[in-house]
Amino acid sequence: MKFFTALDWRGFTGNRSFEDAFGNLMGIFQEEEISEDDRILPCLTTTVAEIRHCLLLKYYRQFFEDSGPIYKMAMENLAKTNFHFLVSRSSEQFITCDSPAFLHQRVDGFIEGLLPITPNVLMLQGRCDDTTYTDHFYVTHINDEQVEVYNQAIRSNATEFVVHPPHSA
Repeated sequence: MKFFTALDWRGFTGNRSFEDAFGNLMGIFQEEEISEDDRILPCLTTTVAEIRHCLLLKYYRQFFEDSGPIYKMAMENLAKTNFHFLVSRSSEQFITCDSPAFLHQRVDGFIEGLLPITPNVLMLQGRCDDTTYTDHFYVTHINDEQVEVYNQAIRSNATEFVVHPPHSA
């Protein structure tokens, strides 16, 4: 769970809760271009991007010391969610993208966390049926059409690139 949560917070889009809160906070600042000589990283071109980056670094340092908002979210998720592994045994395989772990809203309105683990295994994070954490997890074999539904969600979450599995010979 810690791994999933840490990946959900990284990347171009990041965790939804953080991005919403950060967006509200940064609305009071004027976004200014940073000259190339003054940037802490070449990819951080504006003041808002640099502030976001520094804040996330702080939260990750705390996370590795078992504190802070990322760690707190991981522990809450651990208490309230279970894992469901979807296995593709068909010709269709799972893809991944530049933000591999993310929350996805299903057609029925429920939210689930997605993390492609291998081209044949996708991990879902979903709510437990009861209020106490159990060490149960579920495994379901799915068909090509179901794999494609999840692949479309992964494509929609991509910011810059999608990674397709290698073709088997």
